[in-house]
Amino acid sequence: MSNKKKKIFKILRILGKIFLGIIIFLILLILFVRSPWGQDIIIDKVISSVEKKTGADIDLEKLFLKFNGDLQIEELLIREPSGDTLVYAGSISANIPLLPIIRSGNFGVDAIQARKVRAQVHRKDSISGFNYEFLTRAYAGDTTQQVTTTDTTSAPMEISIGDIDFQDFNIIYRDDVSGIDSQLKFELLQLEFNRTDLQKMVFNAGKVKFQNADLK
Repeated sequence: MSNKKKKIFKILRILGKIFLGIIIFLILLILFVRSPWGQDIIIDKVISSVEKKTGADIDLEKLFLKFNGDLQIEELLIREPSGDTLVYAGSISANIPLLPIIRSGNFGVDAIQARKVRAQVHRKDSISGFNYEFLTRAYAGDTTQQVTTTDTTSAPMEISIGDIDFQDFNIIYRDDVSGIDSQLKFELLQLEFNRTDLQKMVFNAGKVKFQNADLK
């Protein structure tokens, strides 16, 4: 065997080992993510990070992200630092394609489902704000830092929304500042969007189904 052939064979053998190592790593990662042990570690890390950052009390039974972009959340409960319930969701699942995010930076949700959702949004005064704002404040940037120049000519991120399937919702919205005290309950809300553009606030739904709703 010539030296050239030996070098090619050696390179192919090295590439084969690397490829095999990647496959084994992905298999182990999938087994870890889907295993009860891996689920507990992921949930504990995510929850402890958010609780430390926001001061919220969070309970979560299951959270995992598949490699095809499917996100699954079950039995999510978020309490305010005061102990009052902010939101509860029996289950939330969303299909988020990963390739468009990697290639172009655009974000899209092909389909989202939510079951048995309860939420209480309220504002007692204009100083303390709404009860969910402790989450946004915790992750807001430091406004005291020097503002850096950004490229305003770059195109904004495109955000698209696909089909929506919501079942068993009960949303309470109370704003003492504006005098709004409302509650929305519905059994089913299904939307099939033809086009969405959050930048221009365009929502074009081809099919809408709204069932057993009660608005106060």
